[in-house]
Amino acid sequence: MIRPVLYVDLPGIIYSIDRRARSKQHEFANFVCWLEPEEKRLPLPRFLRNIFPLNPASRTWICEDHWRILGFAQVQERPSHTMWDVSYLASMVQRNLSGDEVLMALIEYMLEMAPGHGILRVFAKVEDEIPEQELFQRAGFQRYARELTYVYDPNVGAQFIAPSNIDPNIGSQFIAPSNIDTNVGAQFIAPSNIDTTQNPNLSSLRRWNRHHVWGLHQLYRSVTPQRVQMAEMLENSEEFAKLTVGSLRPLPSPLSRGRENYVCDVGVRLGAWLQLCPSHGSGPHQLSLVVHPEHAELAEPLLQFGIKKLQEKSVRSIYCQVHEYESIVIAALRNSGFEHTTTRAMLVRHIALLATRQRTVPALEQRVVYGVKGLGTVNSRQQ
Repeated sequence: MIRPVLYVDLPGIIYSIDRRARSKQHEFANFVCWLEPEEKRLPLPRFLRNIFPLNPASRTWICEDHWRILGFAQVQERPSHTMWDVSYLASMVQRNLSGDEVLMALIEYMLEMAPGHGILRVFAKVEDEIPEQELFQRAGFQRYARELTYVYDPNVGAQFIAPSNIDPNIGSQFIAPSNIDTNVGAQFIAPSNIDTTQNPNLSSLRRWNRHHVWGLHQLYRSVTPQRVQMAEMLENSEEFAKLTVGSLRPLPSPLSRGRENYVCDVGVRLGAWLQLCPSHGSGPHQLSLVVHPEHAELAEPLLQFGIKKLQEKSVRSIYCQVHEYESIVIAALRNSGFEHTTTRAMLVRHIALLATRQRTVPALEQRVVYGVKGLGTVNSRQQ
């Protein structure tokens, strides 16, 4: 039986238990989809986050047999209220039941629930080439891109940071006195009074402002291939900004999650966008970067700027997720000391909304003409 679960973030609790079990060479559950560290980071203790989830747009279902949990699925609703992201999908380790059957039942049930909530597309990310990816294909999901994860190790990558924009009167960028324990981590010193505009490549660097919404959407369109744009259908600039940057209204610091957003405004367009998500717990920092193809020279200086800002807060690893077609950012990550760790397939399932009344379908009304744009086809008209 599959039923909904309210209020308690059961997937987050089981995910934490599974991570601890795997650290002791045991397996508690098979996670096919899970949230990244930054996506589930909130300024609350972990037990409070799991008992009192602050994201009302999430929906959770469990598959059980006589009160025994067999698996679960959770989705997050996007700001447009017409799309879901599969945040968790897992089956519990069972000796007498196939995990694939549980996962397939959860996927099919999730797709059955989507039309009733007005959902038009369901997105998922799974590790590339794992056997469970076939289950999504059987359910009608299509792969439209790949997402690469790069990780920066401060013990190794600090040597890649060029001190070209450092005032020599301030002192050396790296300090390595003999009494420092090398096991603690790289002793990175990034003085807070460094002016980033001293680097001519970053003279256009600005703090994010709401009037950059349209420019950010145009930056996305200039970088993203047409096939990916057709799969994601992020056509509204404000909705895209909410999905990428977060709330467009200033929030109190406890609710802002500490995100810092920057843009390089080159006048006629945005040359780049940078987001820094410092860690408030034991996890890594996160960095996100998009660079316009005509301003590739901004990539490496922005990465160096982002690394310094994050390491000022605490010295720890940094991860960055980039799509396979963003070659400019990938090259800059490699040159800045980031190492490729994982690859995930980005999947989408298009949902046909069930029409129960005549007035919900414009084509059924007389004297109504509308354009229909298909995938890779020319515009057509239907009356």
